[in-house]
Amino acid sequence: HPFSITSAPGDDYLSIHIRELGDWTQELRQIFSEVCEPPISGKSGLLRADESTKK
Repeated sequence: HPFSITSAPGDDYLSIHIRELGDWTQELRQIFSEVCEPPISGKSGLLRADESTKK
């Protein structure tokens, strides 16, 4: 499965990891990389979006 929920039930956020497994998930990563915060240094592939993230 390309999607994994990685936040704990008590967390005040939702964390989802998405693995690229074809065209659809690759396109999804591209879209998220355009509208989310850039990766934190040293954490390749990490994107973050919250209510304050703007397109």
